[in-house]
Amino acid sequence: MIENLIKLFGTIVVVLFVLLLALILEMKKPKKVSNIEKVAIALELTSKQKQLMGSWVEQIPEANNNFQGFTLHSDGTATSINTGDLLYKEWKIRGNEISLLVESRGLGIDSQDIETYAFEHISSDTLLLKIGKSIFKYNRV
Repeated sequence: MIENLIKLFGTIVVVLFVLLLALILEMKKPKKVSNIEKVAIALELTSKQKQLMGSWVEQIPEANNNFQGFTLHSDGTATSINTGDLLYKEWKIRGNEISLLVESRGLGIDSQDIETYAFEHISSDTLLLKIGKSIFKYNRV
């Protein structure tokens, strides 16, 4: 009788372990996001984020008619426009600041940095960003 109870208990423990393992593996799977969820996420964007999404360029100092800048995407990623070895990767707003994750590639050394700018002015076609005493003027493309 006791042997049967021990076998039954062992079986129950194994079954519970397998169920727990299956639950853990299911939780680690990437979740598929439905179109409805994507729309809901997009609606949660702040008005400042919505206003900033898109492409922004500035004139390259001492280079007439040459521009550089970035595109800010709704999913928080960013891409570079004519910036050579400086690659914009991500963006995030915190209060009155925007932080840009940039990757610098050059001379065989790759590095990442976060550039944080204060908003000086935002309109539908102009963006003024300040870092220290420097102000950068971007125009929407």
